[in-house]
Amino acid sequence: MISSDYFSTADWVLGHAKRNQAIAPREAAHLAQVLADLAARVRQIESVPLRLDSPEVRLGFHKLREAHDVE
Repeated sequence: MISSDYFSTADWVLGHAKRNQAIAPREAAHLAQVLADLAARVRQIESVPLRLDSPEVRLGFHKLREAHDVE
């Protein structure tokens, strides 16, 4: 899974910090590549268009309206 890859990278960085060990330049370049990949994935998630008439949104408003009508 994607999240496992990022957690593994975080554990790897934390291991260096716990051992008070510097990250080698080649390893730092790999870390930068992983972070850039993460940023690209987050950008894709953030730019998903959400239409107010989509079924996911409409379902939420429909349930809210039903609860309000009962009161």
